[in-house]
Amino acid sequence: MSLEQNPVIQKSLRRLRKLGLKVYLDAPSDDSLMVVVDPKSIIESVVRLVNNNITYNPHLVRYVPEKDTVVIAFWRGEKPGWVVKLESLSKM
Repeated sequence: MSLEQNPVIQKSLRRLRKLGLKVYLDAPSDDSLMVVVDPKSIIESVVRLVNNNITYNPHLVRYVPEKDTVVIAFWRGEKPGWVVKLESLSKM
């Protein structure tokens, strides 16, 4: 059986995919396996995990590609203009 078909490896891959990661496999031989994770899916997963773990509302979580950062916005009352601008960034 190749390493790729190993049940423990398959379970690990399912867990990675369940996190929202896009994984690509390369098996140069039956005894080795390379897993490559799409970087955009890493960012999307982190943004989603952060968003799901914030209990204060209202809030907004966005990735800002120009700054290569994840920004978390909190506010009270009327939504500030900078949050509106942040909101207009495409959702990752």
